[in-house]
Amino acid sequence: MIDKIAALVLAYNEAEMLQHTLPVMKQCVDEIIIVDMGSDDGSFEIYEKFLTEADRVVSYPRSNLFAFGFAHPRNYGTQFTRANWVLAIDSDELVEPDQVRALRQLDPGATRAFNVTRKNYQQAPGLGLHDLDQLIKTAPFTTEQHRRFHWNDPAMRWEGLIHEEIWDGGASAYATAGQVDVTLHHLNAYKTHGSAHEKQLLYSYITLKAVAFPRFQYGTNDYWFTTFVQQNFASLVEYANAFSDAQGLPRLPMPLLTEALDKLPATAAS
Repeated sequence: MIDKIAALVLAYNEAEMLQHTLPVMKQCVDEIIIVDMGSDDGSFEIYEKFLTEADRVVSYPRSNLFAFGFAHPRNYGTQFTRANWVLAIDSDELVEPDQVRALRQLDPGATRAFNVTRKNYQQAPGLGLHDLDQLIKTAPFTTEQHRRFHWNDPAMRWEGLIHEEIWDGGASAYATAGQVDVTLHHLNAYKTHGSAHEKQLLYSYITLKAVAFPRFQYGTNDYWFTTFVQQNFASLVEYANAFSDAQGLPRLPMPLLTEALDKLPATAAS
């Protein structure tokens, strides 16, 4: 049996999404830990409206994200939870409360990490955040499996600059994770402000940073630094440069990037 469940949420200027996703989370978990990276869009008013004394908002410098990637703030936030199980959720992911409540009946045995299903919704005419039920029923989507539900233990840590994975001790939980009937409805495509594009720029920068400096690839599926880079190199460079310029950061060194690209096996793009 599962005792207590915490939702761990990373957030930066996500008020538009949080007004939809946060109250639903609140229905089905024991506590919510939000790692806020300096929001100034009204997010704190959303926190004040929906969160209670059981929950916590902790501050995290967004500049650290550029340096250390997404695993670092996830690990930082996890240390504040009192629950024995953690569900890692993004601000733009909507949960189904009954599914999360049902996790309390789970007998995990020796399994310490579990996959959930994420549905990535695509834009379609007439659909939007104003009618989430209709969006979820009719919008086209793709699905992925993500290891997001895990035992809260110091040995369980997120690793990876981007597309981070939960690790148990010295090994990724990718091969040993169980499966739970939880769906995360990913609504990123329906953001009406610029944060979706900003996220794309950030992801491009972090991905190419790990390509230029391979020590940052630890903990992440090799696909993101081989096949994905080969298939999208030109656009990744364009977006990464735009991100660097906007943030006042040095552009990633092009010679290192092209050298790394040339070293990739030709079969990686097949």
